[in-house]
Amino acid sequence: MSISSMFAQVTAQPDSAVAERTDQILDDKPKAAVDPFAPKLIDLDTLTGTDEEQLAALEGAIEAAQNTLADNVRDARFRAEVEIGFTLDAIRRRELHVEKFGTIENYGEVRWGYKRSTLYELMDTAPIRIAMSGNPDTANRKGIEPPKPRAAIEAGAGAAPKTPEPRTVALKLSKSQALKLVPTWNKAGEEAAREALADAVEEAEKTGRKLTAAVIEAACVDRGVPQTPTSLPPSEEQRRREVNKTLADAAETAEKLVITLGALDMEETPPLDHDAAERSIKALRVVGRWFNDRKKLKDPVQEAEILAD
Repeated sequence: MSISSMFAQVTAQPDSAVAERTDQILDDKPKAAVDPFAPKLIDLDTLTGTDEEQLAALEGAIEAAQNTLADNVRDARFRAEVEIGFTLDAIRRRELHVEKFGTIENYGEVRWGYKRSTLYELMDTAPIRIAMSGNPDTANRKGIEPPKPRAAIEAGAGAAPKTPEPRTVALKLSKSQALKLVPTWNKAGEEAAREALADAVEEAEKTGRKLTAAVIEAACVDRGVPQTPTSLPPSEEQRRREVNKTLADAAETAEKLVITLGALDMEETPPLDHDAAERSIKALRVVGRWFNDRKKLKDPVQEAEILAD
């Protein structure tokens, strides 16, 4: 219905009906969205009391605004860095960067301006930060479940022992804090990282200190996970070049092997131990199957290609 026809329909009704219909039209209008960041100012006309009391009220408003700013910036940074880290890791795992950018480091620098260190920090800490925040979205994370207690009849003693409840701390860790948990997470698992963080929180509360990266690092060391100096993994280009070198060395060895096998005539001189010869041949065929299983190769290599000259 057009606006003009709607207006004609409304004006053709009695005054009471017109008023009711007009109110309905106004109620049906979409409401303006509330801006959560709209400034909330003090009504100075309602500010009373002594100068000291008015000053205290206004300074309280400043402190509240500063706290709001800090919380919003921290929460926004946490969310953005975790989302970016997970997404970059997904791009790397699916190799979506390879065709156009070659390596993940080159992709991060050219496409997004990330240094290599920042790139890996974002990817390495994302699963830790989402896990420690208490977020139920734990997809793509590897967890270590605590061992289940054996049944009492198996244990041979009374009731089955209760598995202690793991201590959980729900915190939005900064990137620098989460980096200190990376070695524990990688070497001992998620639950060990949770326990180390809980230790750090207790230590900070007991001593009245802030939960700094140094406090978390000390808790990890106390749990027997040494904190090796932060070092970046070899670049993707280096790792890919190493694959080529390894294959080239293996190919050179294989060429020598083909020459050796070419001089072997088992029709003329069969092996003395047929079982041992069969095991050796099977071991050679494994090489062909290995290449066929490599999904990264565009053209699978047949076993015959490995064994034939």
